[in-house]
Amino acid sequence: MGMIGGWIAAGLVRLGLRPSPDLARGALRPGESTAAEVRRLLGEPEEVHEGGGGARTWEYPRGPAGTETWMVEIGPDDRYRGMRNVLVDDCFRQVERGASMADVRRLLGRPTSSAEFRRRGGRVLSWRYRADGGRLEHFNAHFDETGRLANVSRTPDPESINSQ
Repeated sequence: MGMIGGWIAAGLVRLGLRPSPDLARGALRPGESTAAEVRRLLGEPEEVHEGGGGARTWEYPRGPAGTETWMVEIGPDDRYRGMRNVLVDDCFRQVERGASMADVRRLLGRPTSSAEFRRRGGRVLSWRYRADGGRLEHFNAHFDETGRLANVSRTPDPESINSQ
């Protein structure tokens, strides 16, 4: 995307519109672009996760039922380091049994939905994502009554099942 993506992203910002994360990524240069430039292109992050040594990760979920959550790395020097969509299989594999809800939230971002199961004493957080082949699915993290991850599952997205 390179320079053309940068021009398009800058033009969208001048029009008062937010470019897609892909366009913004093409406009930002790791180690060169500043946190202020990221904020100008993508807006305010949903959440800021503090890292070691002054580094931060800015969270940008897409839509209330979007299929992407972008994590933008900002170094201790206040420079852009890179960005990635975390609603992908590689990140789902990093979710470990026994993790806290906060740990899983920091890894995957804001869930699409949350359901409490009072009788069983647990909670399920779900993230909608686009699986291989483009089909919509949900990655579900099942927490026990202590708030620790007990299990994970995947389910088809109800809207995609009903639209077939």
